[in-house]
Amino acid sequence: MKTKGVLIILFLLLMQVVYSQNDTVNLPEVKILGARVPVQWQKAPEAVTLIDSSVIGSITKAVGIDEVLVLVPGVLVDNQHGSEKMHISIRGQGILTERGLRGINVIVDGIPLSDPAGFVPDLYGIDWDNVQRIEVFRGSMASIYGSAGNAGLINIQTGLGSDKAFETRTRLSVGSWGFYRVGVSARGTKDNVDYSISLWRTRGNGYRVHQGFWGNNFYSQVRFRPSSRISIRQVVGHTEYFQQNPEGLNLGQFDDLTQANPDAVPFNEYQKTQRTIIGLVTKIAVNDRATLGMTTYLRPWNYKETSNKAAEYRNIMDLGASMNYDLNFGSLVKHRLILAADYKSQAINLYRLQSLPIPDRQDQMDELNLESDSLLTNNLIVQSSFAPSVVYSLSWSRMSAIFSLRYDLIDNDLMNRLMPLDSAFCSKSFDHVSYRAGMSYNVTEMLSVYADVSSGFVPPSAEELANNPFSYSGFNTHLVPSTSMTYEVGLKGMSPKFVYELTGFIMQTENDFFRFKLSGRGNQEVFYGNAGNSLRKGLELFFSLRPVNYLKASCAYTFADYKYTTATLDLVFSDTSLLLTRPPMPGQYLPNSPRNVLYGQLSVRPISSIWLNLSYIYRSAWAIYTDWMIYQGLLDSDIYRPWYEGYNLINMEIKWDKNFGSIRLQANLTVNNLMNKSYIAFTEPD
Repeated sequence: MKTKGVLIILFLLLMQVVYSQNDTVNLPEVKILGARVPVQWQKAPEAVTLIDSSVIGSITKAVGIDEVLVLVPGVLVDNQHGSEKMHISIRGQGILTERGLRGINVIVDGIPLSDPAGFVPDLYGIDWDNVQRIEVFRGSMASIYGSAGNAGLINIQTGLGSDKAFETRTRLSVGSWGFYRVGVSARGTKDNVDYSISLWRTRGNGYRVHQGFWGNNFYSQVRFRPSSRISIRQVVGHTEYFQQNPEGLNLGQFDDLTQANPDAVPFNEYQKTQRTIIGLVTKIAVNDRATLGMTTYLRPWNYKETSNKAAEYRNIMDLGASMNYDLNFGSLVKHRLILAADYKSQAINLYRLQSLPIPDRQDQMDELNLESDSLLTNNLIVQSSFAPSVVYSLSWSRMSAIFSLRYDLIDNDLMNRLMPLDSAFCSKSFDHVSYRAGMSYNVTEMLSVYADVSSGFVPPSAEELANNPFSYSGFNTHLVPSTSMTYEVGLKGMSPKFVYELTGFIMQTENDFFRFKLSGRGNQEVFYGNAGNSLRKGLELFFSLRPVNYLKASCAYTFADYKYTTATLDLVFSDTSLLLTRPPMPGQYLPNSPRNVLYGQLSVRPISSIWLNLSYIYRSAWAIYTDWMIYQGLLDSDIYRPWYEGYNLINMEIKWDKNFGSIRLQANLTVNNLMNKSYIAFTEPD
């Protein structure tokens, strides 16, 4: 989309603002975890998108977060397998992550999913059928949530309680490539107790060979209110998830896009997660002006990943606690002061055994893989983080402002059990002070303007530190945190028929991470280094228009101009005889970051029980590699393609929804990629 098109859209939006400025609306309240700055959406001095139950309930499969976030600008979600395994980035943060989420905080029912370094491993344990509300904050929330919030926050709230003592819901979805998802949930309210419980199973074979997956999940909440001033909520959940890994294809393998990488089947490459969560969220109203909040959680889990080099085992124990004191005062000018402290710890028993192939293996969804007794790694990694913070906000008439400050201290310790005691221990610590200041002004009900500035940081995760290019054990002590400064301005408004948001930002980063490989360490083993700075400029637009009850149009557009500005590499990696992936050069675009991304959806209801939905997805070209020689086209183009040209897709859905007394029945028929186009959905930067 050209700049001219963006200006036309902006002009139409402003015309709508003028047309609707006399509307009176009840603005929704967007809340952040633990009473940290609850504020009305229109007065929030930041870019935030609210996704409510009406949007979530319209999702056909409700398998992954990619279906939920399609209408959030600035957010890019790649679903590599048609499963729950996602690759997520916000404003370019997270694009070079091997797995999981980096610099993006995720909170589910008040409990953070991130570890002490801000790494979120996955989103497997979320029942999207039971999610009631999602708040997506784009921009640095690090001053409130530390390293986990460098690029944004995804705050997820599931359903709890009901106007009945007991109600239940069953859902079944089936689709192509052997996919099915079946789930049952129940919820209710009795006296001073609210509860909800969900069980669901997902399975699919995937589009490609060796791309199968399955998941079994349980999740429950019970909230007890012994008095009007006290709320105690318990969360208990368990997740088992298995995902085969077909690995990537190169250009020479494009004659059959369904095939797996030649290593995937003989080595039975897969990832297996088993995890339990037990959490407690307590709120106590000390008096009419002060509230004390406390959160504690315990998360034991096991993880196994096989590759053509090694079978990796991790036994992990996460625990965390946070406390915040929220004080309100003032009448004409309302003040809010929040004092908080967060603590997290993680212990990882990690060992690797050499993998062996099974040359005649016939592919099936089993967990058999051969391993030698050659112990490549045997480490104990202990992480901890402690962070005090203060948040102050004020509201006066049409104006709102927020200021926050946070100090993070992160310790990493490793014991190499394969080394003598006098050389078995190594440590790496990071600390950082982050801040944020924002202000908004409510011109009319249909126009609020805001601006904010924030600092952030992303320390190396335990996985990035432990992937040591110099040894199979120990830490990569050359890594340092990546830091950022973000400047943001925007406008937004809401009426019963029209909602819009327009945001522009500039993000400056230092010591960006990049991924590389070394000769002699296996094709699938990835290492991390700091490779210079970047300048990211972006424009994000969202609007939703519903002129009549039977017609709705929505659109999310992102313009992203993300480039490296400097590129310097630790000299220890400069031996080109060993380095298989070179760092980027100044002026080079960040990989996996299309300059233009557009998602549009038109919904029409011809009769009361039927909706017809038509959606359009456009992604422009993007750079694939960080390696400057590939980016410049200096290597064999038959093997390395520097750019991918992007794609256009059209999807269609017919939805039937009807009540029969107390029973509600729904049925959906969805056809994705209606024009049957061939396209590449995701590229690896290494």
